[in-house]
Amino acid sequence: MAAIEGAIVLIGASAPGLMDLRATPLNASIPGVEVHRQLLEQVVTGNYLTRPDYAPGLELIAALVAISILALCAPRFRPSINAVIGLALVAALWGAGFFVFAQGGYLFDPVFPTLAALVFGASATTYFYQRTEHQRAGIRQAFSQYVSPDVVRQLTAHPERLKLGGEVRDLTILTCDIRNFSAIAERMSAEELTAFINSFLTPLSDIIIESGGTIDKYMGDAILAFWNAPLDQADHAQRACNAALAIIARVSDLNLVWRKEAETAGRSFEDVRIGVGVNSGECCVGNLGSERRFDYSAIGDAVNIASRLEGLTKAYGLALLVSADTSQRVSNVAFLEAGLVRLKGRTGATRVYTALFDDAPVDHGAFLEAFQQGRFDEAHTMLTQLEASAAPSLHPLYHHYRARLDAAQAAPPASWDGVYDPDHK
Repeated sequence: MAAIEGAIVLIGASAPGLMDLRATPLNASIPGVEVHRQLLEQVVTGNYLTRPDYAPGLELIAALVAISILALCAPRFRPSINAVIGLALVAALWGAGFFVFAQGGYLFDPVFPTLAALVFGASATTYFYQRTEHQRAGIRQAFSQYVSPDVVRQLTAHPERLKLGGEVRDLTILTCDIRNFSAIAERMSAEELTAFINSFLTPLSDIIIESGGTIDKYMGDAILAFWNAPLDQADHAQRACNAALAIIARVSDLNLVWRKEAETAGRSFEDVRIGVGVNSGECCVGNLGSERRFDYSAIGDAVNIASRLEGLTKAYGLALLVSADTSQRVSNVAFLEAGLVRLKGRTGATRVYTALFDDAPVDHGAFLEAFQQGRFDEAHTMLTQLEASAAPSLHPLYHHYRARLDAAQAAPPASWDGVYDPDHK
């Protein structure tokens, strides 16, 4: 009896048949007398559970803080990372509730903040995931036909690299056109011409895309492409020149195929001759067009120069003309100066180059210097030697200079700078 002397003793039953088992938040079944004991213990010790008046407000603040954190994270991270952040917030809410209960007997309910965080987190993550997928689908749809699959994958994985709406970038632009298209087209029916254009543009497009270029547009038998957009390419000038050389070689191979097809169809065939112009410079690139229809395109003076150079290939008798802005950036291609031209809309002279497929003519530079300085007799002598010794690929270039030199000698101009002024663009 000494053990219970002075103590309060509660007597109760624990047998299930006596119907005095009770459920509590912490236990599914305890004797009812245990509930009485805990109540009495709180009275004796003065250790009561306390739910302050400010508890609902604090729980609301906790919910708002959790929602704010999730709102910041949802658009920035993948759904899996957001799920981890959400679970960490839930654990923090319940841990904080247990801590204040264990340390001070304060009762804060983490259920409301938890439900608010989970509902908002799930909704926000779903929304931003669907928005991101929609954005990626739009990028795939916009670029899949114009750039390589690797570029599309990079853009969909990192859409922040794509600045829509227009930006100024340093690009290298390539334009390519069939010089004798009219003569070829008049020998074909509409169906044959369509098949021919497709067989021409498809392999050229493949070359451009494989080199990392972006196809801007098709214009009949012409194609316009550029490099260094939408993704950065430090070697964009070199990529464009390599693509230009590959295009010229590919058209040479295609001529053999087209000739056989023409012979099979019983019609004459004229080899396709193309002109390629390449230039580098600043352009505005982005989604350009109207509110109803727009394309990812580039505009600017650098694009116009590339187009002018492509048009000049016919006058110079060359398949490729490259501006100085491009040639000085390329290290793996040997270039030969083709001369000085005054492009439409520009007052100064532009120095243009072509790719050199054979050994450089020994006196080519000296001839250009004599020609541009108006030393016509000296230039005439050197040109005759060049015509006799140069590779066949350069004969059309020297034929161009022969015509200009003969005209200058026949009627010497009052002022002479050796710059070619084309009659067309």
